[in-house]
Amino acid sequence: MGLFRRNKPESNPPQPAQASTPAQPQAATSAPAAAGAAQKQPAETSAPVAAQTKGPATVTMVDSFGRAQQIPREQWKKEVLPQVLDAYQHAPEKLAAMLLQYMREGLSDDLLPAALRLAALDKDIERGLSILAAIQRDIGELDSAQATLRELQQKLPTSLSPLVGFAMIADKQGDRSSATALLWGALQKDANHPDALHGWLSWEHQRLGEDRYGEALDPSRWAFFGDSANDEPLFGAFPLSIGVANVAAFLPRMKAWPTWITPSPGGDGFVEGMEKLLGLHQGRPGAR
Repeated sequence: MGLFRRNKPESNPPQPAQASTPAQPQAATSAPAAAGAAQKQPAETSAPVAAQTKGPATVTMVDSFGRAQQIPREQWKKEVLPQVLDAYQHAPEKLAAMLLQYMREGLSDDLLPAALRLAALDKDIERGLSILAAIQRDIGELDSAQATLRELQQKLPTSLSPLVGFAMIADKQGDRSSATALLWGALQKDANHPDALHGWLSWEHQRLGEDRYGEALDPSRWAFFGDSANDEPLFGAFPLSIGVANVAAFLPRMKAWPTWITPSPGGDGFVEGMEKLLGLHQGRPGAR
């Protein structure tokens, strides 16, 4: 089910040629939190446009024999990218994966038209709008990125992707404290949200440094909640684990059991487990 920290985070805690084809991307299944965090500066060139463009000066392509080669970014932009967009115009999953791949390579400056196309055709509203917002953020169009995230909030009120996106924008604006608070808020609603968890852990790593970060991840500082047999490895990994009553049916075939099992199943059991945690944290009599 998820992990819960046993204490609050510290307050104010201090992203050719025609014979060549791009490396085949994996299908995109989730929205990005950040992309292109560490980008190279382009090599100097006499062409004014290339000199002003952010990101790498070359793009890695793979030919029909699987051999990687570098081509100038302008050649990729003029000859390769349009072909890829045409090939994927009716395949939003492949288009989304391609955009995520190129974002990671620091090519966001050239991807906005493709991201707008994806947002228009993708039936997965969360994926399409989240990728568009991430690219808008990467190229510095922060107002547009915020507007896209507000649109996503309106269309999918329960989605946590807008919270994560707003956090990344706040961080880009230099407000790491507000950004961390937004990610922590998302994790309170879904402790397993991959983008929120990845972003928060990355920032904690930066804030604490290597030694203190390892200490912060000490399993004794966390509690694990589970409700089925597939949670068994984590029941065994955490000194304090709580199983809601549903897990009782699986205990005969499990070697690692939770530390404590709630009287009630489902949501009621989760509430009982949280009350148990609060009692342990506050040292209330009878909490153990």
